[in-house]
Amino acid sequence: KYELVEREEEDEINYRDGQALITATRPVMRQSQQYWMFEYIQRLVSSSDEEVDFECVVLGCIDYERYRYAIYVHRLGLEHNYLSETGAL
Repeated sequence: KYELVEREEEDEINYRDGQALITATRPVMRQSQQYWMFEYIQRLVSSSDEEVDFECVVLGCIDYERYRYAIYVHRLGLEHNYLSETGAL
């Protein structure tokens, strides 16, 4: 059985506590996503007899001098920074 108790004062919400928890969990979340991404790619490659290709879209150039681009890999749902070894794309 539950009872509704009215209180005169309201609870204060400290948003900094929540922000600190989010900041603390981001590295763990990023490492977990990276692990499962590599696991997916490893399973994909090991189950295929042929070379596995990934289609990408170049989102833009980040650094023209170093040929550094932002790309999006459709199949993986991954946005990544890419250093072009062949020069300008």
